Amino acid sequence: MWMSASKAGAAFAGAAIVFGTSRLLIPADRGHLATALAAANIAAAILSGSLWLGTSIEVRRHQGMLNAARNFALIYPALIGLLALPLVIIVISGDSQWLWLWTISAALALTCYSLLQGLVLGSADIRGLATGEIVRSWPSALLCVGVAGATGSAIWALAAWTLGPVLGSIYLVVRAEASNIGMKLRNYLRIVGPQSLRAHGGNILGLLALRLDIVLVAAVSSATEAAYYSMAVAFGELMWVLSSARGTVHLSEQIQGDPKLARAQVIRVLKRLMPFMAGLALFLVIFGGFAVEIFAGEAYEPAIWPLRITVVGCTMFAVAHVVMPYLVAGLRRPGLMTAIGGLTVTINVVLILLLAPSMGALGAAIASSIAYAVAAAVCTLLLVNPWLRAKASSMHPESGDEQSARTPPL
Repeated sequence: MWMSASKAGAAFAGAAIVFGTSRLLIPADRGHLATALAAANIAAAILSGSLWLGTSIEVRRHQGMLNAARNFALIYPALIGLLALPLVIIVISGDSQWLWLWTISAALALTCYSLLQGLVLGSADIRGLATGEIVRSWPSALLCVGVAGATGSAIWALAAWTLGPVLGSIYLVVRAEASNIGMKLRNYLRIVGPQSLRAHGGNILGLLALRLDIVLVAAVSSATEAAYYSMAVAFGELMWVLSSARGTVHLSEQIQGDPKLARAQVIRVLKRLMPFMAGLALFLVIFGGFAVEIFAGEAYEPAIWPLRITVVGCTMFAVAHVVMPYLVAGLRRPGLMTAIGGLTVTINVVLILLLAPSMGALGAAIASSIAYAVAAAVCTLLLVNPWLRAKASSMHPESGDEQSARTPPL
């Protein structure tokens, strides 16, 4: 319940940023903000190395790891900043310099927060993990929108947003248990690195499927089109949180036993979830135009058709959100999730590069929806595949050592 509530809260905080800043910034500036936030999320995921995963598994098995993990989470982003920020000052000038500086700062703050999540998750403190996500997301939303209204600047809105991950990191440091036992950082990395890196590719591909499209639209079309597309994505992600919270939190906990029962549970969830998702998508297709005008104003009328197309694609992708935990935790085949993520990202990137230069946000919406539809189709085929069903029938519940492949907590 706690994780579901935190996921919903974080999703609504993200939507509040989109809707609030769309009202307060011109579309071009809103597009720069959306692109910077998407780039910061991608960079943070790459920089973290998914070490939160290895930490969450190993922190209780090794004395002194808690201190080592905390120290690494604080020192590592700081060292990256000492290298990257002066380079930006030397190479880039003007307003772009400030945008780059704050984008990198946001990425480093998120990296620290992500690494610290492993400490709390390893302690099985789900309530603390969920609270940390609220502490991170809502101050970011309120500060970002407030500063955008006060200054009319995307750059300073981004700077204000960065304080959210900082506050979340402080909360997680305080929440984690104290320890007087030390461990060398190289020993910590030697222990957690292999398990983390095995899952890192899949985690990165999953995030790229959700964030890279905004960056690409800004790169091959314009910041204004990125603003229109980010509006459509905001509505889609509000739909996703319904399937993601049910699929990757509750379901991943329920399907680590008998794979046959896990498959039956997945099918039950899909039968309940998909009619509701389809009805919500239909509602947004019909009334999405009114929603855009209410939340963003007439300047965002070009976002209406991208929204309608995007919510259809997001509805189909909800299938993947539910099936992927089954592939990882139920069948213990994380490679399948990585392959699906890679396929989704590849199709999305290729189609955006083909369609977005001439069609802008509309082309990006078409591209992402096609990619999501393919991912949903592949997940459905895997769910009903006779070979995998036979494989599931012959499997035994996993041991503690085999539970290393898990989906990200957030």
